[in-house]
Amino acid sequence: MRAESGARSRELASGTPWPAVGTDQDCAALRATSLMVQGRNWADSVRFAEVALSQPPCRDDPVCVWRALVTLTAAGELTAADARCARLVEDVDPQLAGTEHRLAMMLRVRARIAVQRGDLAGARATLEELLTVPAPRPVRLVSAGWLAEVLVGMDAVDQAAALLARHDFDAAVQWRAPCRPMLLAARGEVRVAAGQAQAGLRDHLASGRGFLAQRVTNPAIAPWRGRAALAAMTVRREDLAVDLAEQELAAAQRWGEPRVLGAALATVAVVRGGDEVEQLSEAADLLEVARARRELSLVRYQLGVRLAARNELSAARSSLSAARALAERVGDPRGQRAAEAALRGLGGPTEALTGKEEQVARLARAGLGNREIADRLAVSVRTVELRLSSAYRKLGIAGRDGLRTALR
Repeated sequence: MRAESGARSRELASGTPWPAVGTDQDCAALRATSLMVQGRNWADSVRFAEVALSQPPCRDDPVCVWRALVTLTAAGELTAADARCARLVEDVDPQLAGTEHRLAMMLRVRARIAVQRGDLAGARATLEELLTVPAPRPVRLVSAGWLAEVLVGMDAVDQAAALLARHDFDAAVQWRAPCRPMLLAARGEVRVAAGQAQAGLRDHLASGRGFLAQRVTNPAIAPWRGRAALAAMTVRREDLAVDLAEQELAAAQRWGEPRVLGAALATVAVVRGGDEVEQLSEAADLLEVARARRELSLVRYQLGVRLAARNELSAARSSLSAARALAERVGDPRGQRAAEAALRGLGGPTEALTGKEEQVARLARAGLGNREIADRLAVSVRTVELRLSSAYRKLGIAGRDGLRTALR
């Protein structure tokens, strides 16, 4: 019993949800997590996670519940994971983990869900709350690293760098601890964003070696290849960038979750350069399915730039307007500025459609007449006409015929 208690304490303090290499996998949660971190058999990962959440003894064990929720999150089952997060503090055996440990696990899952949904402000608030909860140092460091990555996404790079300095990341990444690859990944993101791409690339590659040593290959947990590929492009190591991006795509295809696959496809398109409109369009479709707003905003921007290069200006304007609206929604001012600059380069109007204008425009694109749209939306025909006229002006088109290309 004492050995079992000691093992549980190490698991809670490690900062990582996956078991150590060689751990005897004698429960559904361990099986789910093992399949998930290896990035194979998505369906069985989800099935074992559901078993762990519904059947004893796993359903009463906070560590098992945490692992199952992490698995569902990595599998893109965000609604299911979010609905069960509260169980970590309300519906598990409290003797197996203290209140603070269980609260920290719940907040970590909720932070990851927020990140994957593109809710950077929500993720930031959750992680800042998490850092006020007493927890072992590895857990605090991982939380600080995630918060730094969120701050980078919000274009608060100086704040991210200051946060890592406060937590002495330069010393922490020297540890031989299970969380070390996650800390290197966070520092790599901050360094790349701060203009230190070569140092960031080294961090990402070292992070990857650490993850591989722990048999963590799923880009849903550790997208180090994609990040390293973009850093390699920045320092003009094109061959390395393409190799890493293609490895990331192969790993994403093995896992098959739309968000991960869409992000990997987009990375390959970006590092290859050239046109790549079809690949970026496919990536956008996958990210739309996954409702991954932050990744979608970046892909819409890249797609818009390439459509503009093809002189498909209506489609480019639509894609860039969508990129700008998404960037504003997720709280990414840098992405918003980039999309606005690209829109200005196209000339003509640059305003984004409102939700109501887009709704009317898409119904018109589907072939509905003004009266049918008015009846469906319970508004007047005049309101439909005004919203369509505004949409045409913003999209830079003359009428309904232009909607097919402008609203991709």
